Amino acid sequence: MLEKTKIAFVSTIPNTLFFYIELLKALQNAGARLTLITSENPFLEKLTAQLDCQAERVPFSRFLSPIRDWQTLCRLTELFRTNRFDLVHAHTPKAGFLSMKASAAASVPVRLYTIHGLVGDTASFWKRQIFSFCEKQACRCAHQVLAVSPSLRRQLVEEGLCPAGKVSVLRDGSACGIDVDGLYVPTEAVRQEARRIREHFQIPAEAVVLGFVGRLTPEKGIPMLLDVFGRLARNNPLLHLLMVGRMDEVREKLDVRSLSLIREHPRIHWAGHIPFPAAYYAAMDIFVMPSRREGFGMCNIEAAAMGVPVAASRITGCVDSVRENMTGLLFQRDDPQDLARCLMRLIDDPQLRRKMGEEGTRWVRERFSSRLLVQEHLHLYERLLAQRGS
Repeated sequence: MLEKTKIAFVSTIPNTLFFYIELLKALQNAGARLTLITSENPFLEKLTAQLDCQAERVPFSRFLSPIRDWQTLCRLTELFRTNRFDLVHAHTPKAGFLSMKASAAASVPVRLYTIHGLVGDTASFWKRQIFSFCEKQACRCAHQVLAVSPSLRRQLVEEGLCPAGKVSVLRDGSACGIDVDGLYVPTEAVRQEARRIREHFQIPAEAVVLGFVGRLTPEKGIPMLLDVFGRLARNNPLLHLLMVGRMDEVREKLDVRSLSLIREHPRIHWAGHIPFPAAYYAAMDIFVMPSRREGFGMCNIEAAAMGVPVAASRITGCVDSVRENMTGLLFQRDDPQDLARCLMRLIDDPQLRRKMGEEGTRWVRERFSSRLLVQEHLHLYERLLAQRGS
């Protein structure tokens, strides 16, 4: 049924589409005609080369910009009318709002919107009202809405952003799962690479390494993580912190003190952005996600797949990507004492770390394989196309 079906994937930035590479490949294998609609970005060139598909570059703004957003809305409407897509699948708040409005105006037969998280959770009051209005409009224009976690779905319904009958979660959540058959597998080769990473940063073999992967920004709880690490490190000379990710220069920048600690503390190691950080997870003993806002928490299941126990904020998304007391521990958001308590419990108990790591690997392989999530997406597309008479 998907053969020759014209499908557009829309995202504010192409980085988000990285989570859907396996799905995009499966759609191509099924004979679908793909078009990626997103803003210009070096990653887009790599993505289109890897997939050998069409791309339309649309200058999405990640900020509130009425004039520019109106221009983008008009451009999208024209693109959808000209190309006569059978299905538009939108991701990220700005692209979701604009492409759902535009695809409704262009009478696209199937309109699907995946919500990866609510930006308004950490925004000021008035910005939160604007974000909520945009989410409501996007959900109203969509035929079907996907939430990336059960807790996110509950929040969408409870806050009146989307009717319960329109929003669903595929399997146990996540964007489209992770590659537990090839990429996120704790093989001996990966462990050897992990040892080389620790040697590169001069981390002793007997050290306990806390780890973080993601954007380095206040929204991810980085200042609190640095403060807690500093306090714990004073009493534990073998405690290290390994950080992977790019500095956020768009939404929120870290304060001067946090930047100085990252660059100058002898036991804080910043690796920068690593596209496929499986070996870096393997170099960690405890993965820490002190985020203030998540939709699911992909890094939590990536770490768990590599056999690393997780300490994460008790927030929407993370309560689904961590099985409390099984694959990791949860602490109260913005509570440094509770974070320190969780970390000390894991630091002091190697056996608990090993047990949680083993359970995490098993759980992620069973629930969050990209192979399973790809099939769920394909079945959803086929059902929606059949229902809409395409």
